[in-house]
Amino acid sequence: MAAVRGPQCKACKHGKREQIDHALVTGGTIRNVAKRFGLSIGGLHRHQADHLAPAADAAATAIVAAGEAYEAEVQSKTARAILTKIKDAERQMAGAEEDRDWGAAVRAIAEFRSIWMDVAKLTGELKTGPTVEVNLTASPAWLAIEARFAQLRDARPELTAELRWLASGEGDVPRQAIDVAKERR
Repeated sequence: MAAVRGPQCKACKHGKREQIDHALVTGGTIRNVAKRFGLSIGGLHRHQADHLAPAADAAATAIVAAGEAYEAEVQSKTARAILTKIKDAERQMAGAEEDRDWGAAVRAIAEFRSIWMDVAKLTGELKTGPTVEVNLTASPAWLAIEARFAQLRDARPELTAELRWLASGEGDVPRQAIDVAKERR
């Protein structure tokens, strides 16, 4: 026997169709909804299967598409924000090098580290919780930042020497360490 369709469906023609559909979608039983609106259980079951389910599928598809579009937009905004932070840190590093302000250079390096920690958390490479396992040496993000630091190091060996000295906590950088680094260039 073919399912009742279109204008013959009493639930579709009912004056309170929206309320019937809402009751079915929000978890009302077919028996209770049928009794409440004066419909047969079989007819309401056919209505739910033949008319309500396709509409629900279409709505679910639309919701999923909207959710994916929203997620893509959020990811795009996040990526732009991260790129902005990277550019700011690069400007900070360049300014520190130009001014020979090694404290600012160390802060710029700390900012780079912070950015990559954020990236690692967002990509799932760094999980927050009781235990953390991260293989930074294999991470594409880490390899990119390592390459950038290598470029900076190779361009300014005296900066590297001074940063190492500062990191050691032994005070001001002696001029001879800078001169030795310059001679290596």
